Amino acid sequence: MLVSPTRNLVRNQAYEAQIKYYYLPIKKRTLQFQLKKNTKKGQYYKIVCVAKKISPINKKKQVDYGKEHKDKDIFDF
Repeated sequence: MLVSPTRNLVRNQAYEAQIKYYYLPIKKRTLQFQLKKNTKKGQYYKIVCVAKKISPINKKKQVDYGKEHKDKDIFDF
């Protein structure tokens, strides 16, 4: 049921949300392991991206770093 797109309404949610929605008595890691074991490595059954907010200070650091190193390739590091 968890891997079915038509039967699992919260399929694209985080593992914790699925566990809470279906009242499963397991931990996140157990669900991850079982999906990987019982499906094609679980890749097609768990596709969610959780975007984190970047603080203004870290964003400035990342932008400055990118500007400083924009002309370098991987071998320059």
